Amino acid sequence: MLCDVSSFASHEVLSDSQVERGNRLLLYLHCCLAGHSYPYGTLPPEQLAVIPEQVYRCITSLKGKDGTSATANYPYLRLLLLFDAQQVNPIFCRMAVFFLFYDNRKGVCTFIYCGERKFVDLIKSYMRNHEHEGIFPLIRQILRADLSEQELEEISEVVHELVPQLVTVNPKESAHLVIDCLPDYLNSIRPHADAERAACFPLLKAAFDIKRERQENFLQMDEDVDEQLFGILFEGIVKENPEDLDGILQVLLLYWLPTGSRNDFCLNLAAAAGCANSTILLMEARGQLDNAFEVLFEQINATKGDQQRFVYWLDKGLSFCSCHSSFSNSREWLLRIMRAVTGAVAEENTTSDAFTFL
Repeated sequence: MLCDVSSFASHEVLSDSQVERGNRLLLYLHCCLAGHSYPYGTLPPEQLAVIPEQVYRCITSLKGKDGTSATANYPYLRLLLLFDAQQVNPIFCRMAVFFLFYDNRKGVCTFIYCGERKFVDLIKSYMRNHEHEGIFPLIRQILRADLSEQELEEISEVVHELVPQLVTVNPKESAHLVIDCLPDYLNSIRPHADAERAACFPLLKAAFDIKRERQENFLQMDEDVDEQLFGILFEGIVKENPEDLDGILQVLLLYWLPTGSRNDFCLNLAAAAGCANSTILLMEARGQLDNAFEVLFEQINATKGDQQRFVYWLDKGLSFCSCHSSFSNSREWLLRIMRAVTGAVAEENTTSDAFTFL
């Protein structure tokens, strides 16, 4: 088409056929640069990533398509201006924008999709092409744009469906996105099977961490929902079984104790995992003081042979009795602790005497 138009563009008077052929070239170029099929329709995604750039490079080539087909520089730009400078202005305007994205197909596609308000297609294009670095700011920018109600509904629905995939890319960025832009997403989580609960764990772990960093003590402003989601988080940590599991759970509970102690779910998990500190903390929060003391007392007796750990649990036992003095007095907790201490001292003396005798 360029060669055809070049054969008559310099004529002072053009025939109707020549005008029609020249206009067809301009329409073709405009469609390609806009990401459209010629003469109408939309380019498929795989072509959208390359056709506009190829056309741009062709038009702005220094010596023509093969690099040697012209004596003057920028022959195709000169040709378009020569044919019809006024009609070619819209094409030049679009090319000027393309210049900003030169050698950047992602930028070209973004420009085209946004210009056509095809936000859903743009998001899917990023995911399809594994543009993981830019997908989160892109979604944020789109959701905060001046969208119609229908656009917002369509985009939100697509992003909802993509969240599990986004979590595999970056759990914390996904959690930020959900908390800030999709407040109803967490409320929709209703996993039952173990695999479903495990899949939700990375997102919830990041979400609870973010809320704590922001010094907020809620996730969804709904205690029942928060209770369920915290249970999934707690269960996930227990199943991970990291080093110092009890210490990790205790730190978590010190901030989220009102949520974690609303039922016995976390308590049962902590007890089954042998996490004494966390178990005591949850029992105490749920008013199960007798059970909490029994766990403490078991630890005191179990650590008699380890002076450091024995002193640690003895101190916790005495502090517990002090905090609940009325229960302590009525149930003789302090007396039981003193007997345990006396027994431990007697055992140590017996052991020392045996070594002395030997």
